[in-house]
Amino acid sequence: MTHPTMSPALAAAVERAQAEARAAGELLPEPAGPVESPFDAAEREVIAAWHSSGEYERIVVDIVAGDPEIATQ
Repeated sequence: MTHPTMSPALAAAVERAQAEARAAGELLPEPAGPVESPFDAAEREVIAAWHSSGEYERIVVDIVAGDPEIATQ
């Protein structure tokens, strides 16, 4: 799979915009370290199985059917 690349001019414009946003306090700080799951390996396995079974999606559909506004929250 090919990944799109930015032209040097666009990359420079993005860098300038990020620097200005950072200086204005509009960007969140970079993460201090890697994001770690609060679940252990066995728990992650159960969650993955639940998700891949389609049960998770079915429950979400049921919840949204009962309260359509929740879909946009």
